[in-house]
Amino acid sequence: MLGAEPLPLPESVKCSAGILRLLDWLISEFEGLGDVVSVASENTASMAFEGLIGSLLRAERFDLSVLEGDFQYVPYEGLGEELAKIQEAKIAFFENFWGPSGKGVDRALAVTAAEVGPFSCELPLLFVSF
Repeated sequence: MLGAEPLPLPESVKCSAGILRLLDWLISEFEGLGDVVSVASENTASMAFEGLIGSLLRAERFDLSVLEGDFQYVPYEGLGEELAKIQEAKIAFFENFWGPSGKGVDRALAVTAAEVGPFSCELPLLFVSF
């Protein structure tokens, strides 16, 4: 997990079985952390996309059909010039959407997922796997 393996306790260390069970439990708790982070990241990206596109649609400033069909997405690394142009809009997005509402929704989804499990059918599908 995350490229690291726990070091074994030196043989000279004397400890009880309870401490060893605790250490084994801690290691097992971190085994699924990568999956949790991945799901949280996908949910966050999905919600941010929905918030931005939804706001543009409401303001009648975006034609959704532009993203349908044969639209060619450019890899992030290839968007340097475009990204430099949108920094002020990104700041406004974080100040006006993410800060006041997006972050709270993201946290609420994480709490719900922790209570019922991240892949429950009761939760809305927030992202599409490619």
